[in-house]
Formats: sequence, C-alpha cells, structure tokens
Amino acid sequence: MNPIRLKNGKNLIIRRPNPDDAPALIAYLSQLGSESGNLTFGSEGIPFTVEQERDYITKSNLLKTSVMYIGLVDDKIVASTNLSAPDRERIKHTSSFGISVLKAYWHIGIATALIEQIIAFAKETEVVKIIHLAVRVDNIHAIHLYESHGFKCIGIYPKQLFVDGQYYDTILMNLELF
Repeated sequence: MNPIRLKNGKNLIIRRPNPDDAPALIAYLSQLGSESGNLTFGSEGIPFTVEQERDYITKSNLLKTSVMYIGLVDDKIVASTNLSAPDRERIKHTSSFGISVLKAYWHIGIATALIEQIIAFAKETEVVKIIHLAVRVDNIHAIHLYESHGFKCIGIYPKQLFVDGQYYDTILMNLELF
C-alpha cells in the first residue's frame, strides 16, 4: 500500500499485520490502554500471549468479511483497526468496527485514513452492508469523525464502560453501505 502523508509531515503505512507483528502489537495495545479511557481495556492490554496473538492474526488474514489493519509511522505500530463480521446467514451483512490510535498521533489524519480503509474493505466484500460501533458519549472528537464518514447515532448504551470508578454511557452508531 502506498504511504499516506499525515498532517505532521510523516508517512503512514496501512497494512494487514502478519504473525511476526504479534509482540509489537501486544506492546502497542498495552501502551494504548494506559493512555486512553475510551477503550474496553486498560494498561493490562488484551489477555493474549504472543502465540495467541500470532494465531489470531493468522486466522484474521484468512477471513473474507473481517479484517484487521495496523498503521505504522517510522516502522512503529501507532494505530490499529478491525472489522468483524459474523458468518451466520441472517446477520452476516452486519459488522463490528473498532479503531485505536496512540495519543501522540491523534488529530493528524491517521483515524480518517483507517476508517476509509475499513469502509473500502467492507464495500469490496459485497456482503457487509452495515458497520456498527460504540463510542464513549464524551469522546466528542471521535463522534464527529464518525459522523463525517456517514455514521449515524442509533441509540445509547447506558453505563457500558466503567473507568476509574465512574460509569460512562456509549453511543451506538451505524453506517449503512447500501
């Protein structure tokens, strides 16, 4: 994939991870969790060993309607995104979307590039018709970003997140591709 020029003048490379990225991806997720209260995990990261992450990456790369991408700046993982679609006939047209960017790389175009990549992938599947996500109600920048890509609020999930002793509602959003 061609590099994308960011607002800070650096280049972003978006690609699918490979199993050799597993240690760096786990380190990225651990750092990410310590920087943001907007995620479903904290500084503990995700409960995967390097081998489990390798297996997850390998399996992800074989799926036709689900995908994972990482964003690299100067060969460092600074962002990741994934789209997960079930394979059951009645709901395979829906997909769940997640995105994350290290705090030092916020507001320079990375999230926009990743969202555009995910939407393009979903359209190419010709199966995925709805992308849905949940975003913390006070994460105004993310909400505006999603809205700028066509996502619409479809409801509120009260007290979905519990961060640092406080409950937070999340906004449920959908993007219809048909």
